[in-house]
Amino acid sequence: MLHHLIQDDAGHRHCNHCPLFTENTSISQAQKLVDEIEHIYLDLATWTSLKPNSHVNALFTRLVQLCVLQYGQDVTNRVLRHPSIQALTGPLRAICSSGEYLLEWHWAEKLVSLCNEGVVDPLPQFVYYNNYVGLSRLELHALEGVGATLTRVVFLGSGPLPLSSILMAQQCSKIRHIDNIDNNRQAIAISAQLIQSLGMADRLKFHEVDAGKFAGYAEADVVIMGALVGDGQQKMEFLKRIGKQMKPGAVVMVRSAHSLRKLLYPSVDAFDVNACGFETLAEVHPHNDVVNSVLIASRR
Repeated sequence: MLHHLIQDDAGHRHCNHCPLFTENTSISQAQKLVDEIEHIYLDLATWTSLKPNSHVNALFTRLVQLCVLQYGQDVTNRVLRHPSIQALTGPLRAICSSGEYLLEWHWAEKLVSLCNEGVVDPLPQFVYYNNYVGLSRLELHALEGVGATLTRVVFLGSGPLPLSSILMAQQCSKIRHIDNIDNNRQAIAISAQLIQSLGMADRLKFHEVDAGKFAGYAEADVVIMGALVGDGQQKMEFLKRIGKQMKPGAVVMVRSAHSLRKLLYPSVDAFDVNACGFETLAEVHPHNDVVNSVLIASRR
C-alpha cells in the first residue's frame, strides 16, 4: 500500500469527502484533477532517486490526497478516461512502486537500528503506522467475516518492511505462521533482520523466491496478494497457477483499488477472479485514508 497519509504539516487529517458538483462543473473539476495529477507525475519523473525527502514526500502525499477524495462518478470516469491519464497511469504506478519500496527500506533500517538501541516497541515511530493498523484491521475483519481459517498465511510481495504481516500476527492469535514471499534478496534480508530484532521469528518466515515457484500453497489457509504483485492480467494468470495448488476452501485475499485510487494500484474484478477457479466471497472498498480495496475469494 502507498504509505503517504493525508495530513498537513501540523499533522491534521483531512476529510476525504469532496463537495458535490453539478453536471455543469464536473468537466471543469475533472480537468483540474487531470492537470494536477499530470503535474505531480512530471515532477516525480524528473527525480533520479525517489528516496524519502521533503519534496518527494510532499508530492506523494498530495497525489494520495487527490486519489482518495470522494468524487461523483462522472468526475471519476472523466479523469480515468482522459487520454493524458490513460497514458501516464502505468508509469505513475511504477513511480509509486519505486517510492514505496525506498520508503519501506528507509524505515526498515531505522526500525532495526531502534531495536538494536534497546527500544522495546519501535513500530509506532513509523510515520504511517496508524494507516497500516487500519488496513490490517479491515483485512482481518473481512477474513473473519467470511469464516476464513487463519492458521497458516502466505503473504506475496512482502517488501522490505513487512508491517502488514507483523500487525496481523500481533492482532490475531489464530494466526500461527506467516510465510512472507519476495524475489528481492535485499528486501528479504532486511525483513528477516527486523523480525529477528522484534522477537517474532517463530511465527514469521521469509523466503527469497519467485511467487510462482513457492512450494507452500497447498498448506496455506489464506494467500494474500500484495497490491504491487503484477498488473491486473498478471494477477489473474498467477491466480490460475496457485489455484491449482491450493486446497479447496482456502481463500485468497487480493489487494485492489477503486475510484481514482486505480491510478496508484491496479483494480481486480470479481468476475475475472471467479474465472480463475475461485468464488468471490466479499469485496471491501474503504472511503477513509486506507488506500487499498480488498477482494476475498474461496478456492472451489
